[in-house]
Amino acid sequence: MTKHLLPLISLGTLLFASLDSWAAPDANSLNIQYHPGKTATDYGMCNGIPERIPGLLGAGIKPSDLERGVRCLVADFDGNGSPDFAIFSVPEVYHGGQVIVMITKAKGRQLLRSVIMSHSFYNAPNIYESKSRKEHSKHFEMQRKFGCPQLKLDGIVQWGEGGTTKVFRYDPKRGDFVKAGECRSESS
Repeated sequence: MTKHLLPLISLGTLLFASLDSWAAPDANSLNIQYHPGKTATDYGMCNGIPERIPGLLGAGIKPSDLERGVRCLVADFDGNGSPDFAIFSVPEVYHGGQVIVMITKAKGRQLLRSVIMSHSFYNAPNIYESKSRKEHSKHFEMQRKFGCPQLKLDGIVQWGEGGTTKVFRYDPKRGDFVKAGECRSESS
């Protein structure tokens, strides 16, 4: 992005201000704040301006929910270095609800795509860490032991909890999440 500087005169001092900070927000600007959980296993919360996120109602999230804050996951699902946000309504998820994922750029400030995952979740989704982060993950050995797929980028997982664990990855060509594979759970 090229920044254009605008000279300003203030009390005899020449100042420069960036024009891009004065520009009106475009239709794809995104204002989501992420608040991490208290521990590594706690879900974070996201809140923001809902009218800029297409598909919220399709994922069972009312605009007032997002304004107050909803459960969310943050990872880089498309590999562009910007945080992507997966938000969901806990009551909806436990009844076969859906997850909406916002794929972003510009350090999470610009929405590239809003995706409602076609999979119906029956328990809360989680981040499925990519191979590049696996060596630091306490789940890595468990994932290998139970035949879980190894992903190049972060994905989303529905842990089996006695059944089949399902792993999803973002496919940029389709603009959607696809099933990357399944594996057995610890108690299956």
